[in-house]
Amino acid sequence: MKNAKSCDTPASSDSKSIQETAQEKEYPHREALGSLLYLSTRTRPDIAQAVNLVSRKVENSTREDVTKVKKIFKYLVGTKEKGILFKRNKPIENIDSYRDSDDAGDPKRKEALLAPC
Repeated sequence: MKNAKSCDTPASSDSKSIQETAQEKEYPHREALGSLLYLSTRTRPDIAQAVNLVSRKVENSTREDVTKVKKIFKYLVGTKEKGILFKRNKPIENIDSYRDSDDAGDPKRKEALLAPC
């Protein structure tokens, strides 16, 4: 997808049925969806609806589903300058962290968290 052409929208409006090929069966559909889910929740909320729709058929994906996933990637190629940027006006002075006092009753977890760095 590095050399993919861009497109204007992340979702497709047509719903034509396409015959599946061996190449589409080998497409890493689950991994692609994982990447898209990460992007949609972290930096690209504009693709959230399209990712929601294509992630409904992870196990039984068809060529049409793979085409929709590729369209989202093409949209990302064309809009790679967009995203969310979080800025601060001043540096972070202190970071407070909290945790469960008994680590949910798991003594091994407590040992791992208390190990020196």
